[in-house]
Amino acid sequence: MTLKEYNKAVKIISDRLYTFCLKNIGNEEDAKDIVQHCYEQLWINKENIKYEKAKSYLYQTAYNYIIDMIRKKKVRDRYMYQQPHKNFYEINENIDLAENIDLALSQLSDIQRTVLLMRDLENYSYSEIGEITGLSAAQVKVYIYRARMRVKKIFEKLEGVKNDK
Repeated sequence: MTLKEYNKAVKIISDRLYTFCLKNIGNEEDAKDIVQHCYEQLWINKENIKYEKAKSYLYQTAYNYIIDMIRKKKVRDRYMYQQPHKNFYEINENIDLAENIDLALSQLSDIQRTVLLMRDLENYSYSEIGEITGLSAAQVKVYIYRARMRVKKIFEKLEGVKNDK
């Protein structure tokens, strides 16, 4: 990959990569750090990566780094006091749709959230998601289906809570 191609990859991919990381991690600073790490790895390996594969490489690097961060956080949280999670069903109806979607996504497992975002936000094909995550296309479809059903149930229950008020 040439310097020009690298800069083009930064310009074209970085915003969407940041959004993907932010939706998975939920912390702006961590998302920025992940994007920085991904581009650092791309730069280090630029001789071995073709420009056409840069997007896939960046998302795979981000995915792996996110999984590592989540694992480290879970280990750390076992030893630290943690605030109880806000229950999705206690949401104020004045919260906008984007916040409700973010809260619904936070109720999904890490892999469900990741594959759902890759498919619906980034428009990756099932096989591309499988390549990045190490899952088969069939497994990806199952995770996406289950994630969508879970989000649907969350919103149905939310509607029930609103109608009871």
